[in-house]
Amino acid sequence: MTSYLGTQSQSVGPDRVHGVLLGRADRLALVGLVTAVAPAISGKVVGLTLVGWLLVGFAIVGHLTVLQRFYGALDTLS
Repeated sequence: MTSYLGTQSQSVGPDRVHGVLLGRADRLALVGLVTAVAPAISGKVVGLTLVGWLLVGFAIVGHLTVLQRFYGALDTLS
């Protein structure tokens, strides 16, 4: 959703909002880090593994990033 909103806002005129909370490169780095560390940490915290918590974090921060891009594009269009 974050990439989609970035390209759609770019298509209607304003530049793409790049200064967001969690960009594509950041997500990729976190996936790599958790992939490397997850086998050493096998326990669950509140019913979720490390990978599960990463996905929860991506969902929360992803929604915030979408809102940030939406309001950034809306501000540019105004």
